[in-house]
Amino acid sequence: MTPTTSSALSLAFKTALEAITPSAEPLSPWTFTSGPREQGTALHLLGTALRSFDLIFESGSESRLWYGNGVAYTCRLRIATSYADLAPDVRDHMIMDDGVDLTRMFMQLAEPTVAGFAYAVYQRAGQIYLDEGSNAMVEHLFDLHWSQNIA
Repeated sequence: MTPTTSSALSLAFKTALEAITPSAEPLSPWTFTSGPREQGTALHLLGTALRSFDLIFESGSESRLWYGNGVAYTCRLRIATSYADLAPDVRDHMIMDDGVDLTRMFMQLAEPTVAGFAYAVYQRAGQIYLDEGSNAMVEHLFDLHWSQNIA
């Protein structure tokens, strides 16, 4: 496996996310919207366009799941996503559908498509953050695995 960095993975993930045609509400594309962290998450997404997203990488560590070129690393990736102006029952199903779409996206990115990237495991959709309107922000939680040089 070709060693990579988390920065290179972040760029590849942003590009792949923006290329997804969503299963639910396909006319609402994924759009990267970076912003300040508030309480450790991307609350700046509340009230932004549907499927505005930010990537939050938690600290990584050696996983020792395999050996070869580089070192096997793992970390938790939180894909913070805006779900604006949706009724709760519609939003709930869209969150589930988006989790499936994201999982399929990651399955297509394993090396050789993205050098050094092994796989991602979808854990769950995290807490739903709500504002005073009908806007929500949810974090889709993935455990990432990749190969990285340690020098």
